[in-house]
Amino acid sequence: LVLLDNRGRRWKRVITDGVYRLSWWGPDKVGIIDCAQKVRDWFTAFTAAGMNGHAEAGRYRCDTAIFLDLGRVQQGTRMTGAGMYATIFDVRTVATSPQWLFYASGGSPSAPAEANYWHFSDFGISGNIGSSGISVQWGTDNISDAINSATIQNVWMANSNTAKSATAVGVRYNNTVRCNFTNIVNACGTEILTKTVTGAANNGSGKVR
Repeated sequence: LVLLDNRGRRWKRVITDGVYRLSWWGPDKVGIIDCAQKVRDWFTAFTAAGMNGHAEAGRYRCDTAIFLDLGRVQQGTRMTGAGMYATIFDVRTVATSPQWLFYASGGSPSAPAEANYWHFSDFGISGNIGSSGISVQWGTDNISDAINSATIQNVWMANSNTAKSATAVGVRYNNTVRCNFTNIVNACGTEILTKTVTGAANNGSGKVR
């Protein structure tokens, strides 16, 4: 297997366990140098290959928003870290909202795109939202996507800002269907947003259509 970094340099990796490791993209692990693009490249690579992604212990600073399209892998896959407080994606310097988004592209409110059977575990996302905005978000606001039957366990999602504001949201959940959230740590405010979907129906499989 040949991998390319963001400069087009080539090197070979022999993958025997079906896991793409974030360290292969050479990110800074101590939270000093921005590695947002390396995180995106890692995610794109393991989903395109239909493999699993693992981020080793470290603090990965991301200075621009991270949007991860879960719909790239319809059969589902795994995104894991070394522990809830051992692997941290640090988006505290991101100026836009949401700072981190899990979603599925290509759908509409009446026919949502699907992201099925994902597994997320053992990492943290550290955001910083003050007066207004969202740190971590699952699904788009217009619910044009559906995150179906995902397992999310031992995940820390935090808004580290200490200012009290009714419009600052630590975690927002949109259109998460039959997901199993276990040992989730939500720091600061959490929202579960519900909307009426015109023309959508449950086809019996648990997927919103």
